Amino acid sequence: MQFTTDSVEYLIHTDTFYPSFVPAVQFSVENPRIPEWWVYRFLGYPSENLYWMPIAEWGYPEMVLEDGHCEAVIDRDPRALAIYTNYLNASRRFDGEGLARGE
Repeated sequence: MQFTTDSVEYLIHTDTFYPSFVPAVQFSVENPRIPEWWVYRFLGYPSENLYWMPIAEWGYPEMVLEDGHCEAVIDRDPRALAIYTNYLNASRRFDGEGLARGE
């Protein structure tokens, strides 16, 4: 998830396109819980001359803290996609646990 100068975006995985950042306004949140392994990073405010720049990021550690990992995932780098897929599966299990408990 990232906050940019003009929107909040989610990194979305589907069978037809993955992963891609999509504006949050296109979705409703069904499970507002955040996994314990997520981290947050404030990137600072961009200069007035920049239209779209990430200001803050939330997500799994490699996505948020490793420079270039996000771009590698979007570019379908096999090493980065393997890490992404591990966290995607963990997130699905996390979501399933919450639903099983009625959360």
